[in-house]
Amino acid sequence: MTFYIVVISLGITFLLMSWVAIVDIYRKDFEPPSLKLIWVGFVAFVPFFGCLAYLAIGRRQGVKPLPGKPPGNF
Repeated sequence: MTFYIVVISLGITFLLMSWVAIVDIYRKDFEPPSLKLIWVGFVAFVPFFGCLAYLAIGRRQGVKPLPGKPPGNF
């Protein structure tokens, strides 16, 4: 029983980390714009390590857009 609780807790934690990373990528502008697409792909296709790498390294690369400017530069 305890094993299942741990596995489910880790799964939920991973899912939340992925969502936080993808939402943060969406809200920021990256230079060059293709870097945004690379981070989304890395987070989506390299599951656990992609989230950790973005949260440790990628968050500093993006810049919040100016107020009134919609986010995203795909």
